[in-house]
Amino acid sequence: MASYRCYFMGTNGQLVGAETITADTDESAATAARDSFLRRAYAAGYELRQGNRQIGTQEAQAS
Repeated sequence: MASYRCYFMGTNGQLVGAETITADTDESAATAARDSFLRRAYAAGYELRQGNRQIGTQEAQAS
């Protein structure tokens, strides 16, 4: 199992939260990060990292 860090961003790109994710693969970590992001109404986006390596990012879609 590997440890990842998910950083949640506000509308101006500021850091508004973070969460540690433990997963077997990058793909399962990305799924967990997306699910966690969707539960956070205050977050406008997120960035998933493992150390210095960026795994993925997502921004909220405008409605």
